[in-house]
Amino acid sequence: MTMYNRGLDLSLQNSFLSVPEGAWGKWQPSLSFKNGSVTSPTEGKRGEWREEVVGTLFGGHVGPLLRSISQAAAIPLPVLWENIAVRIYSLYEKRLGEGCGSEEAACISDDYYYLVHEARPDLFGEKDNPLAVFYGKPSGGAFPEPAVRMRKTCCLYYKIAPDQSCCDACPIG
Repeated sequence: MTMYNRGLDLSLQNSFLSVPEGAWGKWQPSLSFKNGSVTSPTEGKRGEWREEVVGTLFGGHVGPLLRSISQAAAIPLPVLWENIAVRIYSLYEKRLGEGCGSEEAACISDDYYYLVHEARPDLFGEKDNPLAVFYGKPSGGAFPEPAVRMRKTCCLYYKIAPDQSCCDACPIG
């Protein structure tokens, strides 16, 4: 959406996960689509188009998926939403702007601001915009260490860490 001005049909009905042959035991699934067509915004209607893309992705796909995972694995839904949110923050703050021009940078900034501050909660299938709920400015860090955005929920990293340590942004550790 942001980098190519294209929207994929990411509805649950159009997508499926598959595990390549020989990859069992490794978490290397592949996301595929039944219909790979894309949409583009019409002249002067990018905001409406962006809202539709965001609603399809989060309200129609990610939200229902997270609710199912939360119920099946007994993981609180806020933990799952914050895991998604921190990846989106990182993507927009660190990765998307690499090597782009001023027009692309403006689009990145606009889309990021929209996702975190303006997108309606119903686009996520939630009472509150989960990207806004978990957003906070990074703090701390003194050169050469970068500032860290502290999490509001524990990501449960310690449950899989060999030394049972918490992540660097853990609110409990």
